[in-house]
Amino acid sequence: MTDQNDVGGRAARWRLIWTVAGKDLIDGLKHRQTLNHLLTIVALVALYRFLPDNGSVLYIALGLLIVMGLMGMIVTPQLIVEEKTNRTIDALRISPITEAELLIAKVIVGAVYCILTSSVVFAAYGNLVLHWWAMSGAILCGAFFIVSIGLLLGIRLNDVRQINLWTFIIFQPLIVSMILGIFEPVSAGLRSAMRWFPTVAMGNAAAQSIAANLDLDFYFQSVLIMLVWGLAFFLVDAWLLRRMQQ
Repeated sequence: MTDQNDVGGRAARWRLIWTVAGKDLIDGLKHRQTLNHLLTIVALVALYRFLPDNGSVLYIALGLLIVMGLMGMIVTPQLIVEEKTNRTIDALRISPITEAELLIAKVIVGAVYCILTSSVVFAAYGNLVLHWWAMSGAILCGAFFIVSIGLLLGIRLNDVRQINLWTFIIFQPLIVSMILGIFEPVSAGLRSAMRWFPTVAMGNAAAQSIAANLDLDFYFQSVLIMLVWGLAFFLVDAWLLRRMQQ
């Protein structure tokens, strides 16, 4: 009986998480800014097709980073900022949902946005992908990392202008590190050191998905790096959110 109660309790907790995630997803899609970002992503991917060597690993990896970054680090934190503005987040004190469960719901919403926008990249470059399971893993783990940063921005900042500014600032090292970690002319020593950076790991995992001979050890190492970075930011998010509620 105790085991059944535990299973039922866990199922109820997950139903609550999915309910919150569904509400946030619908609310986010109603925003004009979300639609503007989606149109921007479509335009960027369309322009990519006219760049020289547009089938290179670097272009595909950068495309994924940009489209997921726009949604995960700009749109997702706005959901928390709006809740702080409307003071609905204060209801956490009396609601049955915990801080960690709320963040899990936000991660789900951000991941859905990232998957939707990544499909635009696949529409342009899907013919190059040889291992779809590997690409899916790269996107999910990369989305977890990026959305965890977005949640940090949403918890710490108070309006959309601040989010846009700090996203731009944070995005620079993410893009530069990916270029340095993947770009062939860079020295082997620097590339080896940069592989521990999360966006480089995302690029390496995506590269393995289009490689004829997939290196499983290297792929799973890259995925693990993204998960560790994402979990670290997620734990910081949970700690900050709990402090904000106290």
